[in-house]
Amino acid sequence: MHNGRVVTYAALYQGTCRLANALIALGLKPGDRVAIRSRNCAELVEIECALYMAGLTKAALNPRYTENEVVQVMQDCTPSIYIGGQGFAGYQKGAAGFESVHTMVSLAGAQPGYLGYEELLAKASSAEPQVEVSADEVAVLHFSSGSTGKIKAAMQTRGNRLASMRKFLAGNDVPVREGDRLAMLGPMTHATGMMIQPALYGGGTIVVFDKFEVEPFLAAVQELRISHVFMVPAMINMVLAHPAMGRYDLSSLRSLTYGAAPMAPSRIAEAWKRFGPILSQGYGGSETTSGVARLSIRDHA
Repeated sequence: MHNGRVVTYAALYQGTCRLANALIALGLKPGDRVAIRSRNCAELVEIECALYMAGLTKAALNPRYTENEVVQVMQDCTPSIYIGGQGFAGYQKGAAGFESVHTMVSLAGAQPGYLGYEELLAKASSAEPQVEVSADEVAVLHFSSGSTGKIKAAMQTRGNRLASMRKFLAGNDVPVREGDRLAMLGPMTHATGMMIQPALYGGGTIVVFDKFEVEPFLAAVQELRISHVFMVPAMINMVLAHPAMGRYDLSSLRSLTYGAAPMAPSRIAEAWKRFGPILSQGYGGSETTSGVARLSIRDHA
């Protein structure tokens, strides 16, 4: 779900097959890299699934990168195709960082130098491509935040990603199941995006937010009956401090996972009191395919 648009599992599967076939028709082979830079949107879910299906390597660029960081990351990952979201389709082939790119695709429709994403899918077959892949092949180049220096790409294999999915499914206090709704608040290029595949595998609904704003988020929890959410402590603090919190029904929330930064014990206690006993905390890193250690709901209690 995204801005009132609903994508069924059947439509997601068909779109995934079409995109995988379209990329293969452009000459891509297993292991080739596809760079994506976009703010949160429903297409990012489809793109990730298609890249897995076609045996390609995802290189997702954070929309908050500076232009110098974009050049550095693109030169490091040498993608064959670049997919740009709204506001990120102004680059051209041959520009600094884009020397390896032979095809540019725009999520906002065809424009000079770019193929339109929907037009690309419309011409492709909806039959699932038969591509042989192994657990040792690189599936994702997951870029670090660069907070300790130069941005680095953690090479995550298919086996790594499957292990990560098992951690989410088996290690969470309240795993996503059919009928549940998971809010995607943070950039899907980073930690939030690690939850896409576990949520789909569990049969849940992914609710995509363009950006985080307190009252629209609270209203969506009430209206859409969101059950799961991942937040950074700054988001939780903003919600706790907002006068609108008490005006919305948040009883559908059954799991609030937080991480990526420290959180004061007094704030944790306040969140526990106001959200209810639903808090768990995760710690991990780009190089470890996300989770390494966690504090469960019982640990918090």
